[in-house]
Amino acid sequence: MREHVPSTRGNSVPDTALAAGRAPATADTVDVLRGRPPSDVIDAWRELAVERENLFASPEWQQAWLGAAQGQEPLTLVWRRGVEVAGVLPLVLSSRGPLRLARFPGARRGDWFDPACRRGDEPAMGAAVAPELAGLLGRRILTLHRFDPDSPFVAALSDAWPGARPLVQPLREPDVLPFVELADGYEGWLASRSRNFRSQLRRRRRRLEREHGLRFRLTQRPEELDADLDSFFALQRARALARDRAPTLDTIACAAYRAFARAALARGWLRLWTMELEGRPAGAWYGWRVGRRYCYALSGFDPAWSKLAVGTVLLAHTIERAAAEGCEIYDLMWGDEPYKDRYATGRRIRRSLVVARPGLAERAVIAAARLVSIGARRLPPQARTTLRALGRRARA
Repeated sequence: MREHVPSTRGNSVPDTALAAGRAPATADTVDVLRGRPPSDVIDAWRELAVERENLFASPEWQQAWLGAAQGQEPLTLVWRRGVEVAGVLPLVLSSRGPLRLARFPGARRGDWFDPACRRGDEPAMGAAVAPELAGLLGRRILTLHRFDPDSPFVAALSDAWPGARPLVQPLREPDVLPFVELADGYEGWLASRSRNFRSQLRRRRRRLEREHGLRFRLTQRPEELDADLDSFFALQRARALARDRAPTLDTIACAAYRAFARAALARGWLRLWTMELEGRPAGAWYGWRVGRRYCYALSGFDPAWSKLAVGTVLLAHTIERAAAEGCEIYDLMWGDEPYKDRYATGRRIRRSLVVARPGLAERAVIAAARLVSIGARRLPPQARTTLRALGRRARA
């Protein structure tokens, strides 16, 4: 439903132009939607997210997280040029103690975020949504997690902000997103790796095929999905426990990833690979394909097979399949874990930014949030997991 009559931005049309019968200039409007948008908006929004090759900007990602997490209110800004949906900014409103936040849905799990608009439209969209966003946020803090630091969207948003310019500050250190370029196909990528890497990979795969009946299976039918996801989540937990760590995915995240998998399978995006050894699941890989990108979200494997490098063989298989599907980029996604260096040919940089009113209270809150975020990142992985668990318990 629409919250109010949309604002209009653009040049006014002189009466003489109307009298002469000339068509008025197309004006930008911004609709503010709470709840589920109408189907025409969702369809256009999805097309824009797919065009950007970013499913974290899609309506399916937003709905998956709204269905899984309580205490979040959707706030969707729809930018129109005339009647055309030209851009969507999907946000959720929530509170964490004294903090009142606006951020992307599933912000802590999404690997990178963008406004859902065509490339090149970021400045116009930022300028169009700024007045509405400023009025809606009030004293809330807007967090743009893992945003493109070179995007002109934020600069345009700041320039068009009514009144005093907002505070726009980095929340923490930059995030690294390694990737594999597949312009020369799988064999071309493999040739760029060291001789030792190539030899080990081929030898390990042949051994698994010869001695343990290695088989890869892609989930393709809805009736397979729940069982394959159950297996994937179980392998995720088993791997974490074997390393004496808390599971990567909590109950909310599992529910969101399950809901998103259902929607992604229906759209042809989902890539859920199960590695079977001796007829049983030994590893699983969860990701998706959108446009020219093959995106690696999560994986897990049975620690009983760890000495045979099943994780390496599984990851290489998905790179091979990405190339076979004609993808140009295999995204290793957020995180600069050392093992990714063996595969990556390049890396992208993203920054998490906060946008807020330029008041003393907001400055203090942002400074405190930056200290907490930067400090938490410097903790060992197990300590970070424990800290997150305590935070969820405190908010329960």
